[in-house]
Amino acid sequence: MRRFPLVPLFAACFATAQIASGITFTLNMTMGGDSTVFPTGSYGILVADTGGDGFQALTSSQLLQGATTLSPNSLLGSNDLIVFSNLSLLSSGGNNYFELGATNFDTNLFTSANWAAGNQLGVFWFQSGSSNAGDSFGFFRSDSVANGTISFVTPSAGSTSSIVNTTAALGGTTTPQQYSAQPPGGVIAVPEPSATALIVIGIAAVPIVRRVFRRRRVA
Repeated sequence: MRRFPLVPLFAACFATAQIASGITFTLNMTMGGDSTVFPTGSYGILVADTGGDGFQALTSSQLLQGATTLSPNSLLGSNDLIVFSNLSLLSSGGNNYFELGATNFDTNLFTSANWAAGNQLGVFWFQSGSSNAGDSFGFFRSDSVANGTISFVTPSAGSTSSIVNTTAALGGTTTPQQYSAQPPGGVIAVPEPSATALIVIGIAAVPIVRRVFRRRRVA
């Protein structure tokens, strides 16, 4: 009788268990209700903080870490996972708001980070529709359930949940100022030059300095 080694079989079972450890749920979201904070042309993305260390302000270097297109399964920084991009920007009575229609999620499909129930969710939006250095962006999340069934957190397995956080114009209580003032919103920063880059620049400048010094001595 042929014997099969137990270690590979155990490893295969363990890998299968890991793959199956994700969750599925249905989520819909409505957020906003102001055309100054959410001007026409704004581009919104839904992001999960999979590291539990809070959402970070955006720099152009973060946007180049695989998230240049701001596509799902890309990371902003080390563990802020984009889970949905291009949120619908709708308008009611001249008041713009973002909406995510009922969407089925399977966290197993997001392989860039370990997205789990309870991870905080937040919305980044780019008022000009682009995400280049120097462009302004907004960010919002809340621990208030408001008019939904959950706050800005990843739902539990098998649930159907709604996040509804809007201004008074759409029946909510959040003010436009609360949307526009919440950190880490601001302007996409140009990253500081790395120490390595500065060293390279310094080395490249040495021959130039030497030539200038020699010319002065000859003169």
